[in-house]
Amino acid sequence: MHNERKTILVVDDDNIILMLVHGLLKAQYRCVPVRSGADALDFLQQDSADLVLLDMEMPDMGGMEVAEAIHAQPNYNKLPILLLTGVAENHQQLSLLQNANVVDVIRKPFLPSALLRQVEIYLELFDLREQLDQMVRERTAGLAAQRGLLVSMFSNLIEYRDQAQGEHIQRLQAVVRKVIVGYNKLFPERAIKDAEAERIVLGSQMHDIGKVSIADAILLKPGRLTPEEYDIMKKHTVYGAQTLQSVEDEDPDGLLQIARQIAASHHEKWDGSGYPDGQRGEQIPLPARIVAVADVLDALMSLRPYRRALHYDQAVQSMVEARGKHFDPDLVDAFLDQSADIEDIYVSYGDS
Repeated sequence: MHNERKTILVVDDDNIILMLVHGLLKAQYRCVPVRSGADALDFLQQDSADLVLLDMEMPDMGGMEVAEAIHAQPNYNKLPILLLTGVAENHQQLSLLQNANVVDVIRKPFLPSALLRQVEIYLELFDLREQLDQMVRERTAGLAAQRGLLVSMFSNLIEYRDQAQGEHIQRLQAVVRKVIVGYNKLFPERAIKDAEAERIVLGSQMHDIGKVSIADAILLKPGRLTPEEYDIMKKHTVYGAQTLQSVEDEDPDGLLQIARQIAASHHEKWDGSGYPDGQRGEQIPLPARIVAVADVLDALMSLRPYRRALHYDQAVQSMVEARGKHFDPDLVDAFLDQSADIEDIYVSYGDS
């Protein structure tokens, strides 16, 4: 991870919190503790920071006011701010997460290991965004040559954020390959060429990259999301598309365009009931329709805290029932054509 003496600005009027956080971070980071919002703003006028840990409740200037003042400065409008708060109610935390000046909320008292993890994640995330911004600024033809590295960086970041995503991505890619094989077999007049198929498989790795912009409190919640939390989670499609759109023009053979289509539309449904745009039928790009089949299958086959994993035959039945509703009917037929080989994928991963 890229944490070589990054500067963490810690703003809290509680000396005990300042001492605790300083003790946790000082071995890996340059940790600057200050006791007020005014002191934080003074520091940023003279120096710089890579991340801010900010108490919400302080005298004189509250945390949200400080966050707004920091982001009002051109040099710091993208500086990640993690809010430290004692609020206990989920709806209060959710309200804080919806503020554009805050990337995540850490509830006091916090686990030291959890705080360290969130600091490392957000430093890595914003390093990656800076690299993307630099690529766009330079507008070099080198992006095409670097695209494999770019895809790997995104995938590794997603996996680091949520370990379960690593194997999910590998299984999803394997299923996508098989669905394309089935599609080409059943519909040769519409066959997907090899080069295009490889772009779809590679681009599928980035279907959930927008989740790096979703707060841990929602992304890693062990139980079911509330309707309000689910609305925030659904925005990962928009965030992912925006991230990829910023660089796709620099990729001459279209990988990032396909990846953006997948990120934006893999939760759309054939009958128009999906999100974020309610696309229906062939309005949904074919790569996204293919990934939707693989993504839902893997979700059905995976254990969740609120439900058991389905056996393969049960998952297949669910997929068939969603033919023409959630999924492109032709792609369900392609999936069924390759069903035996797809079942073997789950046997090899030990998930069936």
